[in-house]
Amino acid sequence: MKKSTLLSKLKFVIDKQIGLELYFLYRPKSQDNIEILRANLEGTVTQTKLEQDFITKIKSQIFNQDNEGKEIPTGIDWQLKHINEIDELKNVYYHFPNKESEDDSYHIPVEFEEMKTLQDKKYEDFSLFDFSKHLLDDVFAFLIRLQIDNEQVILYKNKYPFDILSRSTVLKLLSHEVGHRTKFELEDAPLLQISDKFDFIFIDDSYIILNVRLLESKFGFNERYLTKGAESLNFIKSKNILVDTKVLDDLVTKVSFAKKLMKVSADNEVLKTPIAEMKSFLDEFKTKDGKYSLAKRIKYIPKQNKFEVKTKVAADDFVRLLNDQYLISLLTKKPYIAEVQKDFENVDDKKKETK
Repeated sequence: MKKSTLLSKLKFVIDKQIGLELYFLYRPKSQDNIEILRANLEGTVTQTKLEQDFITKIKSQIFNQDNEGKEIPTGIDWQLKHINEIDELKNVYYHFPNKESEDDSYHIPVEFEEMKTLQDKKYEDFSLFDFSKHLLDDVFAFLIRLQIDNEQVILYKNKYPFDILSRSTVLKLLSHEVGHRTKFELEDAPLLQISDKFDFIFIDDSYIILNVRLLESKFGFNERYLTKGAESLNFIKSKNILVDTKVLDDLVTKVSFAKKLMKVSADNEVLKTPIAEMKSFLDEFKTKDGKYSLAKRIKYIPKQNKFEVKTKVAADDFVRLLNDQYLISLLTKKPYIAEVQKDFENVDDKKKETK
């Protein structure tokens, strides 16, 4: 999905008079099935306030607009990438479809499936959250549906500990009672706070990841990175181009390194390059002053016709090399490290094809 496509699909939220429904994802114990419970907000000031809050948030965070529809000068120019392109860059949102991954680059958490369930059902199909039966402590996330006619979007909002204010920490002013306008007492029920922040979006059978750290830490993606990183390392070992892989063996157990390493796949172009050509490139890739080359860190051992990686810095360099991130400008001859790569294409022909 392109960024322009997502913006087009979400435009109804800021252009039309939408309605809001709030749901709780309820699971008393980790082994229990998840239940979607609807919150009864019909006709309340709370419902109107939440509608305004989330519309405003989508305007600012997604469309970079203020309440009047004007561009926010200090807004974030975010990018949208497929989850298999995940990296450490800031201001990037990710997406993946609601179907099994063909290249095993992602999985669909069971909690995400509830967004699809909600999309396909009506408000009346779900039971009400009942304080006499249910506990707020057993709610682990909120789903917010924004819709009008046949257009809808589901927002997923994780519940954090500070979203529930316990009765032992909340004082209520008894201003509604005559003679008690300055008297406080403890609130006798927990209070629920719902901010305008949301973590994921489900629209048109696609998941949009705004909070990638939450996805990684809570929904098994860190474990996936470690598994995929180990697979990539085994593939590198099979090519037998390193003297030893001790440093890589140690680093691949760390999520940040595994995320980089897992991009080295079986069709890796650099690993198909002859050793002599790789050595020549390492010698030629130098700092601007020409005094220091990449070959100083990724050393070539002639007797074994292999490379030596002995430090973490060298390991990071080696992975960048395999991911083809070391580039030399044809125009200025200057060396660059490219975290993002985009193929050069004939956009003129593409424009003709779409006409």
